[in-house]
Amino acid sequence: GTKILKKLKYNNFTILVREGDDSNKSIKHVHYHLIPNDPIGDLNHIGKPRTLLSEKEIVTLSKQITLLTKI
Repeated sequence: GTKILKKLKYNNFTILVREGDDSNKSIKHVHYHLIPNDPIGDLNHIGKPRTLLSEKEIVTLSKQITLLTKI
């Protein structure tokens, strides 16, 4: 997970741990969330203006993420 965030140029991230009896899950377990620290504003994490992805860009990005997770 952290390798993928670094490849996407996120240098900072938060790790959130979810566990406990009040997790409302049918099977008790622990899991982690890796949350990239992305400042809110007009610029993204690499200093470029924020944009909305087209459907084609979403499909392409999804494929790239799938490939990165196989590393």
